[in-house]
Amino acid sequence: MDRGWLKAWIVALAVVAALCAAYEGVLRARGYVPSVQDDPDLWSIQYDRVRADPHAVVLLGASRIQFAVDPALLSQLLGGRSVAMLAVNGNYPLAALRALADDDKFAGLVIVGIDGRGLTKRHMEMQQPWINHY
Repeated sequence: MDRGWLKAWIVALAVVAALCAAYEGVLRARGYVPSVQDDPDLWSIQYDRVRADPHAVVLLGASRIQFAVDPALLSQLLGGRSVAMLAVNGNYPLAALRALADDDKFAGLVIVGIDGRGLTKRHMEMQQPWINHY
């Protein structure tokens, strides 16, 4: 049995693994880290969708609305109307709601998922860092 192909595959896999590890090292050296959380940049992309379409549907809230509503499906059900997910897991949306209310150009629909704790004064500014980043 010719083991030349087996050796070639092993060397190829080792080279690919080394290249992947090197690329991972470069990304981490530049400050990129793996995350399952949305970040302010991704949130800003969604906020840009709202700014581009003043009649967009905006979904605000924390994890409940973020994981319970599919924006693409909602957009399809609304006949192609723009839907932006501005919910942030673990952060109540009152600051984002206030920002939309203060925006003279926004005339769309806001769907807010919030519980009673989110209406307390200490939770009012939880999404303000995302707005400031934008």
